[in-house]
Amino acid sequence: MNKEFIILTLLLALATSQTYSITSCTCVQLLSEADCIKNVSLGCSWDSTKKSCAVSTTPVTPIATYATYCESFAEADCPKARPCTDCGNYAACAWVEGKCSHFTGCTAFSKTLDSECQAISNRCITDGTHCVELDACSTYKKQLPCVKNASGRLCFWDTTNNTCVDANACDRLPITFVTDKECRDEISTCTTKTGGGCVDSGNNCSDQTLEIQCVWNKLRSMACYWDGAACKDRICDNAPTTLTTDETCKTFRTDGTCTTKPNGGCITRTTCAAATIQAACIKNSSGGDCYWTGTACVDKICTNAPTTMTTNSACAGFVTGCITKSGGGCVSNGACSAANVQAACVKNSTGTDCIWDTTCKEKTCANAPTTNNTHDLCTSYLPTCTVKAGGGCQPRSCTNAPITLTTNDACEAYLPNNNCITKTGGGCVTNTTCSLITLEAACIKNVYGATCFWDTSSSGCKDKICTNAPSTTNTHDLCVAFLSNCTVNSTNSGCVEKTCENSLVQTICDKDLNNKACIWKGKCYKKECVLASSTIQSHSDCQTYDSSCTLSNTGAGCVPIPLKCEAITIESACNVRLQVTNGVRSYQACGWNGSQCMDKACSTAPRSSSTTEECNNYKSGCVANNPVNGSISGCQDLPTTCAARRSSENCQISRNGLPTCLWNAATSACVEKSCATASIVGLLGSLETINFDNCQSYISICTATNADGQCTNTSRPCISNNDSNACVVKPSSCSGLNSSNCKRGSKANGDCYWNGTNCVDRICTNISLNTHIGCQGQLDTCTLHMDWISLQKCNLC
Repeated sequence: MNKEFIILTLLLALATSQTYSITSCTCVQLLSEADCIKNVSLGCSWDSTKKSCAVSTTPVTPIATYATYCESFAEADCPKARPCTDCGNYAACAWVEGKCSHFTGCTAFSKTLDSECQAISNRCITDGTHCVELDACSTYKKQLPCVKNASGRLCFWDTTNNTCVDANACDRLPITFVTDKECRDEISTCTTKTGGGCVDSGNNCSDQTLEIQCVWNKLRSMACYWDGAACKDRICDNAPTTLTTDETCKTFRTDGTCTTKPNGGCITRTTCAAATIQAACIKNSSGGDCYWTGTACVDKICTNAPTTMTTNSACAGFVTGCITKSGGGCVSNGACSAANVQAACVKNSTGTDCIWDTTCKEKTCANAPTTNNTHDLCTSYLPTCTVKAGGGCQPRSCTNAPITLTTNDACEAYLPNNNCITKTGGGCVTNTTCSLITLEAACIKNVYGATCFWDTSSSGCKDKICTNAPSTTNTHDLCVAFLSNCTVNSTNSGCVEKTCENSLVQTICDKDLNNKACIWKGKCYKKECVLASSTIQSHSDCQTYDSSCTLSNTGAGCVPIPLKCEAITIESACNVRLQVTNGVRSYQACGWNGSQCMDKACSTAPRSSSTTEECNNYKSGCVANNPVNGSISGCQDLPTTCAARRSSENCQISRNGLPTCLWNAATSACVEKSCATASIVGLLGSLETINFDNCQSYISICTATNADGQCTNTSRPCISNNDSNACVVKPSSCSGLNSSNCKRGSKANGDCYWNGTNCVDRICTNISLNTHIGCQGQLDTCTLHMDWISLQKCNLC
């Protein structure tokens, strides 16, 4: 019975002790600065001198939470390793009890394994009892977390002093390191040792005593090589004699600068001529190919080809671009004259055919043999040639075509795209104008493609235009048959262009040659606005008559639509104006403002418009007039200042380039959003809680955009005042701020730093900390001053 009671008592005690592990930590239990300053609900503050967390003696400003941001992530996406993009300087999220939530610090969690702490946040490891935040090695109080610091560098547990220190010496690196690479990846001057762990590397390769150390010299400026008994510099001369090929020597050094030599081993690769054996005769130091002649190594170029090569194909197989030569061997191809033997005279280096005529020449008309004494022989030689007087060939032209060509098509086939046409007596001539064509068969088109016709009455070729029609073309139908845009002239003896004025009878008074409408009023006229009936009394009727017309200012008849709305003097005609841009006609709307016609604007909207929606429908961007009294109506442009907007509807409209406005219901006034409006109670968007971060977020101004118009940089002009009861514009100096608002981004251009007494510029010499990590945490360009003991401050890196 007593045993059972004792067991029950122990179980109760255990259960009681377990309940404490899920209660809130006290300030003293928070071991890192990051955890301490985030747990302001406990009233904690960090003592930078004692490096400890304690209950603050002054009020601590609450920090906004971002639980909603974190809760939106699944486990795989929970951002445990970095701050969230819109949380300012606050911490990342953590994966706790099956959900992603706001990360408040590592020490709140009682976990005994690193994997359990890492599952919560990548910034946490265990000290054997609870999680702690990755930090400087010196902050770890137990051996278990003494593995890595916040920067990922290794730590070392000093068993003599029972302290965790930076693993900044070779003998402090883990015994699990068994390769030179593992040691050097941490400290570049360390190498491995027998049994694991690291030691200082020897200065030179010859100083490395073990094969596992024989990788680099101390400064890694020379690779090393183990020859079976000792460590040597990895240079060509030290290669083993077992390397007997160019390929094996090339791989001895990673830069491929070695080649083989007589009796094995390697030497530095230089010129082809320096290679004394065939195995080394592969490439020179510039990468050029070498060739073994049988007795010596030479550059593999055309002139070094063996004389047994007597064909172009053999030479091209030796080196691309080579041709054979007299006596055998090869030369570089160039002009046809580079070939000095008929077998090589095929093509020059640009691909043009060559011919052999005791010497090698380019195959051109001028180089054709004189035995080519007919057009057909020259055409067979080259399709672009014809025969010339005395034998031989010449380039084709219209004037040297054979007289057997008697049609335009035959002349075009003889010399395509050169405007050749046939001529009297056969042959060809260059086409120019219709009037210069002397043969009816050639009278088709001039050089510009315009149609020609043969006038039998004058036996000449003429341009096919209305006024050149024969006098026998004496009716409208005959003129249309001659050319579709013609009509008979006034004497019925030829044709003229079909304009409205040239249309002699009502039956053809419909449209002119440009498809413009005509109108009959005793004779045919071009249909113009002024010819419309005087009974027309509306813009729409004028438009029905012709789309270029509007109502006359007299209110009867039509006139052309003017270029300016102001030219219209009556409201019923105030509809559109003509606009011509780069020859393109369009019509822009006009509006009546009560006394005159002008370009359509907000002020020309109907007076019956009473809402911004109606005004915007009339013209995009218009808003309702401010209701100073009930009799005002119509529309206006949105006032550019907030004070000029006298309705809540207009006050809340946002436009690019205009200020953000807020409606104060208490005073019925529209005010511009500024730092000062953040604390006005009842004002839309005012802050419920005034603190540094809320004031920073209250106004965000875009200062730069990309090509797509997206904002790429913003400024935040507000911070909290010294009493944390209002927002103010950032000052130009840090000196007037106190501990509540002396932070990064506190002044207009730059950061501030609270030194415990005053607010000063955040520069290295103003920061009094005693560790490199501490200095870096305040400003990433700072490190610990070399005279820290006397100066107690940071220094610029």
